[in-house]
Amino acid sequence: MIFRSVLNFIESILKTNFFCGTQSALSFRLNPDFMHFYEALTPSYTGAFPTERPYGVFFFYRENAIGFQVRFSEIARGGWRTVVPKRSTNRLETLAAFDSANDEIYREVYVLAHTQHMKNKDIYEGGAKMITLLNLEPGEEFHTALWETQRSICEAFLALINYDDDGKLRDRKIVDRYARKEIIEIGPDENMFDPMLEWMGNFAAREGYTLGAGLISGKPNGGINHKEFGVTSFGVFQYLLRTMRELGINPEQDEFSVKIAGGPGGDVAGNMMKLLLRKNGDAWIFPKLKIVAVTDGPAAICDPDGIDRDELGRLVLNQNLDSFNPDRLHGNGAYMLFSKPVLDGDGFERHRLVECRKHALTEKMINRDEYMKLFQNNLYGYADIFLPCGGRPSTINITNYLDYLPEGKPSSRAIVEGANSFITPDARIKLQEAGIPIVKDASANKCGVITSSYEILSGLMLDETEFQEVKPRLVREIMERLAKLAQGEAEWLFAMHRSTGKFLTELTDELSGEINRKNTEISLYLGKHPELIDDKVILAHLPKLFSEKYRDRLSRIPAEYRRAIVSVELATRIVYHQSNMLVYEINAAMASI
Repeated sequence: MIFRSVLNFIESILKTNFFCGTQSALSFRLNPDFMHFYEALTPSYTGAFPTERPYGVFFFYRENAIGFQVRFSEIARGGWRTVVPKRSTNRLETLAAFDSANDEIYREVYVLAHTQHMKNKDIYEGGAKMITLLNLEPGEEFHTALWETQRSICEAFLALINYDDDGKLRDRKIVDRYARKEIIEIGPDENMFDPMLEWMGNFAAREGYTLGAGLISGKPNGGINHKEFGVTSFGVFQYLLRTMRELGINPEQDEFSVKIAGGPGGDVAGNMMKLLLRKNGDAWIFPKLKIVAVTDGPAAICDPDGIDRDELGRLVLNQNLDSFNPDRLHGNGAYMLFSKPVLDGDGFERHRLVECRKHALTEKMINRDEYMKLFQNNLYGYADIFLPCGGRPSTINITNYLDYLPEGKPSSRAIVEGANSFITPDARIKLQEAGIPIVKDASANKCGVITSSYEILSGLMLDETEFQEVKPRLVREIMERLAKLAQGEAEWLFAMHRSTGKFLTELTDELSGEINRKNTEISLYLGKHPELIDDKVILAHLPKLFSEKYRDRLSRIPAEYRRAIVSVELATRIVYHQSNMLVYEINAAMASI
């Protein structure tokens, strides 16, 4: 069986840098049909993945690191995250954590790429995701190992997608059985920091990549940084506001509570806290809000009276939760739990716990079992809204979803998913059957990738100086579009939920699936009728800035992108006014522009 698996891998290779000789990481473009081999071995393999099969799969390997990039359409984009399993003072636990992540990595990247494909319905790129699993050696410095691994994998990846003007791979030593040009876009994700974003953009431009520095979005200077502008959280926030309205909560007047997965130093969770903790002068925008629980990697806090706003606000986008001053706990039963272990005199791990009982703070060290119970249960206490804005995929799943229903009762009135795949599909169904409406990640989380899409197009049409000059206006116009897209979909979801009784998550899947199918249908039609690839459709897809000042720059957009932009713009307009006659639908959609 092992030899058959090796043979299946070799037969599935379409491109590789294996024979280049100077690489520090290996890269392979695989035919996704390699999955048929494993499907034949066991039926449970098929059930572990979404039914839709990928367009393309890349595999990467180097010492102490492996990775995959999965995409669901020819032109696709999605973030690159690097997973570094938490190290323990117990060597066996460290090995077990890595082995567990290694077993799950392909399923994780596949599910996340599929989720991305569902939420990319508003843009010309389909969905993709890239994950690297890094095994840190004992004593190895985190950032040094991280950046060395990311640089080598980026170089190996770019070698397989870097074509010259004749459509040939620049590195002639690469074995290429695929013989088709591929254009890949990457976005920032977990453990992708600004210095690496800058390096990747500069490296791609220097190597002559088709998109230049547009290989990677979110660069701090030459891009629209998600964390700086809070674009993903801004979209999640629109769905939160609409959800509260559905629940009869007026956040500017009524008392309401939220619990958040993800810490103040992170992008999505940090910017969500920033929006919730806003002030108008000296007055809170949401005066009766209580953030009752936050779970971060380094720490967890629960305060039934609401976590101190000023202290939490001090950390937002600057520090992790373990920098919170426990002296600011004040509700009876409040606690703060620190994840960093301390070894006691017998060599056992202990964790620091600060509790507030009868308005007095006490501190003690607890064992790992007590720590895990508190940490895992922190988000199972009641709050009106649960906002998963960070954390590992499949945190809530079919084996533990009942924990979210203590004594059979929902621990929140609604869930708005700011993090991708935090809840598994089967667990979502069970929670919605229990009466908890869930706004799915493919809806709530979509605004970050929309921003990245506009950033890449801006980079193609403008030089760096021009981009910096118009950036304030461009960001403002993009934010306006994000609000319109998020609010429009949220209204559609709740209206259809009331009229059909279908779960919100089911409606998200139906909407995304229908737009993506129509997009594919139109793209094939445009391939036969290129005269319909009209500049006015492309300009309608872009912020107004481009139709006013840069109409003459559309020729800078690659032909593949022009066709994809027209396809998605027409598809999104058509879906709401279908006649089942494609040529009439296209003509009607173009007339509306």
